[in-house]
Amino acid sequence: MYTLAQLKLACQHAAGGIATPASGSSWEDVVKDSIRHITCMHAWTWRERLMLLDLAADQEVVDLPDNFGQLVSLARTDKITACRRVSLSRINELRSYPIAIEVGVMLYCVTGDNVPYTLEIYPTPTATVTGALRGVYLRGPEYPATDSDTVSMPESFGTALKALCRAWAKGEELDSDGTDATKFRDCITAAIAEESGIENDLGMMDNTLASPALPVQWLRPSHINVT
Repeated sequence: MYTLAQLKLACQHAAGGIATPASGSSWEDVVKDSIRHITCMHAWTWRERLMLLDLAADQEVVDLPDNFGQLVSLARTDKITACRRVSLSRINELRSYPIAIEVGVMLYCVTGDNVPYTLEIYPTPTATVTGALRGVYLRGPEYPATDSDTVSMPESFGTALKALCRAWAKGEELDSDGTDATKFRDCITAAIAEESGIENDLGMMDNTLASPALPVQWLRPSHINVT
């Protein structure tokens, strides 16, 4: 997989050698937008992570992992209490006007538009339980910290990532006939087809919450303007 320095150089080369985009941003911004776009455009299996969460007495909020992106599944490890996802407004309503809910049910919702994400739960735990919740989540984008760091993404996505960086550096819209935009679309379409093949062979994961992937949007972030 490419390093941050290699992808920044690819952007600069694609744009004709200019040191920085005309928009006043940087080639590093373009690379990070490309990483975020590929990571978040699909529920890739390489984004899946396991988590084990503790419940603390009298605490109605549970911190989620720093790299949390989207919840896939959640269950109580005691196998007695069920977990049910509801809206934040419903939880807030129950906290304000407590009513009896089904015995053995924990209500929850994920809050936070960006890190850190948290889990709001109801009813409030009366005891501390270590490892009370087991879940699967999709990690969010992870960016290289230095020029020598490689991108945390499967090696097979290197061609797509470089093509996306180059396409946006040149100002290509991803639904255009541009050389790099076309290469990016071809790579991503093949990657999604491969992921779909995994689901066709194994079936959908049981007790999951993730919605089916939305149609791929070949869009460029509005703040990237290099021309």
